Amino acid sequence: MLRKKIVKSLDIFVKKSEEKCLKCCKKVLKKLKKDGYKLFLLTNITEDSYNYINSIININDMFDGGIYSYQEHLIKPSYEIYNLVLNRFSLNKEETLFFDDKEKNVIVANELGIKSFIFTSIIDIKNNL
Repeated sequence: MLRKKIVKSLDIFVKKSEEKCLKCCKKVLKKLKKDGYKLFLLTNITEDSYNYINSIININDMFDGGIYSYQEHLIKPSYEIYNLVLNRFSLNKEETLFFDDKEKNVIVANELGIKSFIFTSIIDIKNNL
């Protein structure tokens, strides 16, 4: 079964936020959207990080929706923030993939029944679709 919904953690972009990396990721995200995937964010980034990244890749154009911890006052790996993204965007956890660079966040998502993977590079997404 082709998975059509992906919750993507934006935290992976924040580490030293290099413009080249952001633009590379933007290309992959555009391809996923073109292929019919729905892309959502679940991120612990700060408002300043959001503004910086958004100035480079226009986050709102790349994703179908997002949950930002600085707005919701929840952070990963709390169960509440995962349930919030599922409920707000009517995501079926059996059809949702979650990628994150922190193992503790992946563990909690898996405990909730969301198929989750450690993200080390953009290849991880391609290999797990």
